[in-house]
Amino acid sequence: MRFDYVGFSLLLLGVSALQIFLDKGQEDDWFGSQLHYNVGGNFGCVPQCSRGMGVAPEQPIVDVKLFKMINFSSASVMMFISGAVVFSSTVLMPSFFRF
Repeated sequence: MRFDYVGFSLLLLGVSALQIFLDKGQEDDWFGSQLHYNVGGNFGCVPQCSRGMGVAPEQPIVDVKLFKMINFSSASVMMFISGAVVFSSTVLMPSFFRF
């Protein structure tokens, strides 16, 4: 089994660029800044998804074909919703405790 170096590099580029975009966005006026890390994130994530759909390697880093299974897809959606609820309650809670 061979390691997918190109897929790993694209995943690394995409996730790190999006992380920097989310960290620096509020300081640099999100899309108005000179640092367009969101474009770098898209250049890394979009080709990674196309590689995961079976365009290139036989053993991709992220196998997007798993989302064809209804159990995996529904579990992923439910985990996303539960994470959004927990995060939103954490963000909104301090505003309810103001005196």
